[in-house]
Amino acid sequence: MKQLITLILIFILALSASGKEKVAKGNEAGGVFIRYNLYGYSPARNKKVVIMSERNITGQKWTLTNKTTGIVTESGAFENSVSGKSDHLPLDFNYILDFTTVKAEGDYEFATAGAQPALFPIKKNPYKDLVKAPLHWMRVARCGSADAIDHGVCHLGDKSCEVHHRKGFDNGSWHNDGNGKRINGVGGWHDAADYLKFSLTIGYSAYYILRSYEINPELFDDMKEYSKTQYNDLLDEAKWGLDFLARCMPDTDTNEFIIMVANSEDHNVGYRLPENDELDGKRPILSALSAPQMGYAAASLALGAQIFKKHDPKLAAYWESKARLIYRRATSKDVTPPAALNDEVNVFYGDETVNDNLSLAAGELFKLTGEAKYKADAIKYSDLCRAAGWKAWESVNLAAHMNIMDTYPVAKNYIFQDLDGFNENSRRQGNIWGIPMKYVWGGLYSYIGVGAAAMEYEIRTKDRRYRGLASSMTDYLLGGNNWGISFVAIPDGKNTISNPYSQVYNLQADKFPLGAISEGPGDRQSWEKFKHYFGFDVTAERTHKFNTRAGVFYDHRKDFMCMETTIAGMSDGIFMLAVASKMFAE
Repeated sequence: MKQLITLILIFILALSASGKEKVAKGNEAGGVFIRYNLYGYSPARNKKVVIMSERNITGQKWTLTNKTTGIVTESGAFENSVSGKSDHLPLDFNYILDFTTVKAEGDYEFATAGAQPALFPIKKNPYKDLVKAPLHWMRVARCGSADAIDHGVCHLGDKSCEVHHRKGFDNGSWHNDGNGKRINGVGGWHDAADYLKFSLTIGYSAYYILRSYEINPELFDDMKEYSKTQYNDLLDEAKWGLDFLARCMPDTDTNEFIIMVANSEDHNVGYRLPENDELDGKRPILSALSAPQMGYAAASLALGAQIFKKHDPKLAAYWESKARLIYRRATSKDVTPPAALNDEVNVFYGDETVNDNLSLAAGELFKLTGEAKYKADAIKYSDLCRAAGWKAWESVNLAAHMNIMDTYPVAKNYIFQDLDGFNENSRRQGNIWGIPMKYVWGGLYSYIGVGAAAMEYEIRTKDRRYRGLASSMTDYLLGGNNWGISFVAIPDGKNTISNPYSQVYNLQADKFPLGAISEGPGDRQSWEKFKHYFGFDVTAERTHKFNTRAGVFYDHRKDFMCMETTIAGMSDGIFMLAVASKMFAE
């Protein structure tokens, strides 16, 4: 991610363990490769496989067999290639076969000469259990928790952090101004491969975890593998984030708001497990009345109050009071320009778009309280932020507009503008996978964010016009891509990632990084710029053959561009799987 360029320079030298070298799966001699959703399809949804080939296989026969019954369900011969090499396709000949008419449940095998057969199920709700994996990863990301997974209790010294402010509004001038203030910044989640904590990404992540429950509570109600509290796994995780967000504005000082715990010194002390961090007890808090961070916090706390009201009314009332307070301060006259740490090497989550965050918060407060002032604000900020043309941690326009579209139909126009644009991008020549945006660093999170928004819109309105985006991005995440790989780490024998760029797992190679969702393929120009830091033989990697002139992906623990995992991306994945389970369940 953008905030980790310093990590690039410091941590690469400390990485002694490289990812296991792997050769491409499949029949290399045959030169034919089948790409599909590794976890299958529900009976009624659209279903397709993509066949990439080094040679022209027009006229070659194929079969689809129901392995449960032994019956050949479909058979035929390939028609003409739909595309040659492109930004999205690495080989010269490419074919699409559609099996939407096949609806009988069972295990299926698609086979053709020269290719490893494709095995997948057709069943009701095939994505139901997958969401447990990224919830596991969020527990790995926990800071200061005895219930963290795969590492010990860490950073309890954050309970009393020295407060740093900016000189004026200069994001490069954070310092202790001698006022002696200290704030409790314990808890929350480590952001990525480092141990920094940001209220911006914690707020974003908590929000989408909660929105997952709001859309599909039935998916999580009986899910309790990790939680040691009265709550299911998802609500227990959401509460961990909300408790931190409530601390971000101290009860006794409403002129302070935590935007960040720790600073770039985190990147200068070497590779370590979080419980062995020599900076524990010395980490500062960066404080500013910065509307983007406060908007996310208020939105998350308001949605949390709605959902937890039936579980713990007293806690929900406290979160409501915090949401009201933080929102009021975020819209006060003394609010400052957006704050972020700029250490001259990079900016750590600099979100310059404010109106989408405030519309999100106002909309959630209106849903919670029914008060007209919040509705008016949600509409005002909706009209100010309009369409983003983007979806990521700094752009929550789609979610904000969906919150108020039933009471303010104009918001639908902004939704249409964004989703229509993404839809158009997904249908461009050669874009066989239907990705809605260009290749960028961390683009996978944006792709699945768009797909999830398309699904949420259909669930809420029954309007099916964006179903193509919804299904293609579900498939892309789970193997329907030119690498044929699941970008979610699940040790089930399928072709899954397994080597995230992570201190916790690079130092504990015996542990499997269950639930990690990589940042996915990046643009070749950026990858080439930083490849000298990676230090591995790309030709030995299983994904190398399937990179294109525009997109590059490697499942290697030294590749911080493709294989870092962030909590914002994890929450995007949780939300995607929750809405996919809802929409495709039958």
